[in-house]
Amino acid sequence: MTSISAIEPVAIPGSHVDLLTRALHGVFTTIRADGQPQSSLEWVDFDGACPRINTALEQQTGRNLLANPKVSLLAVDPNDTNRYLQIQGDAELITDGAVEHLNAMTRKYTPRSAH
Repeated sequence: MTSISAIEPVAIPGSHVDLLTRALHGVFTTIRADGQPQSSLEWVDFDGACPRINTALEQQTGRNLLANPKVSLLAVDPNDTNRYLQIQGDAELITDGAVEHLNAMTRKYTPRSAH
């Protein structure tokens, strides 16, 4: 497992932080070996400085990132599609704590229903 965050912290406007902290899916785009973009829906997290996603290096997204760190992340408010956040730049692959990060993301995105 690998946690991915931006190399340079991104100034996220306070008015849009919720798009990274709510359980919303983001469109995460990486670059394939043939130079074509590949987009996937990903769980998104925010550490207070950088948005983060989690992937396995064996998956296509992970392989793309190993070859080329250029990424784009698009988070759209489902209640107002005119309100969105797009971030572009170079991603950093972080393996330390990635399993714990995935566990936290799983709890965020798949809450247990109260019985």
